[in-house]
Amino acid sequence: MRLNLPVTQREHPLPADRTLVSVTDLKGRITYCNEAFVQASGYARDELLGEPHNLIRHPDVPAEAFRDLWDTVQAGHTWSGIVKNRRKNGDHYWVFANATPMVRHGQITGYLSVRRPATAAQIAAAEPLYAALRAEAERPRAKLGLRHGRLVRHGWAGRLQRTLPHRHQIGQTLMQATGIGAAAIAGATLAWPWALAVAAAAVAGTSWAAGRTATGPLRSTLATAQRLASGDLSHTPEADADGLLGELQQALVQMTVNLRAVIGDCRAEIAHVRNSRPRDCGGQSGPLATHRGPGRQPAADRRFDRADHRYRERNRRLGRARLDPGPRRLRRGRRQP
Repeated sequence: MRLNLPVTQREHPLPADRTLVSVTDLKGRITYCNEAFVQASGYARDELLGEPHNLIRHPDVPAEAFRDLWDTVQAGHTWSGIVKNRRKNGDHYWVFANATPMVRHGQITGYLSVRRPATAAQIAAAEPLYAALRAEAERPRAKLGLRHGRLVRHGWAGRLQRTLPHRHQIGQTLMQATGIGAAAIAGATLAWPWALAVAAAAVAGTSWAAGRTATGPLRSTLATAQRLASGDLSHTPEADADGLLGELQQALVQMTVNLRAVIGDCRAEIAHVRNSRPRDCGGQSGPLATHRGPGRQPAADRRFDRADHRYRERNRRLGRARLDPGPRRLRRGRRQP
């Protein structure tokens, strides 16, 4: 693993609204980075383009985090996690990173990484996790690791945990078993009319509760997707479920972050273009702005306006219903608005 030294252990704070965007090729070389990424890294843009992305890797980040990141995105999945990056002068900054593969015609063509400043709570949780993973790396057989950005246990205990049914499936199964058991007890102890009523009520109640348990997270995820479809990017989706539902939530999180980054980059580029165009005192812009006085028209337009005024006055005095458009020479030279 590349070791970038020296480090100062001084944190470089990032503005809360800053979004850092970078794109790499399949080998991890930087092919694009926005201005926020350049400023946060402390490097010049020319020093970043074409270089490996691990140029900003901080030695405090365990190798397990980067192994999991690359294994995840190369498999076509998204990855999220708290990352500590190193600046050119040795300082560091914390970000919540979202990495996703860019796919075109069914093939991965590169990787997009979008980062937001990490919160104080996220940093406080990441530091002991990093320390634990570095300590695990020193053992002959590590017991802890990362999978898709989440902490997992190695060995049989971890495999058993990952192969168990999802939490909402367990709850649904237990509720249905409870209803069936209640129906069986009622049938064995009560007369058949009462047993039938109790069994029906037990099955109906447990089925309703199981349905609520199973569809509750789906309803929340659907509401989040509908907000995104309406263009509301102010809400950050939650990704607290397991299994396929958790992957769906993670995809919504990644889509939200990517859209924010794209829109933010577009706004920044538009502002940059506007600020770079020359302007005169009259508020006009463009290549002719520096050759005019404040608020003045070109000479050809001024001549046409004077001639047009004279012809309108002549037609008014003569009482003509249709106005003479004026000399052909001036009509040909009229500048279209």
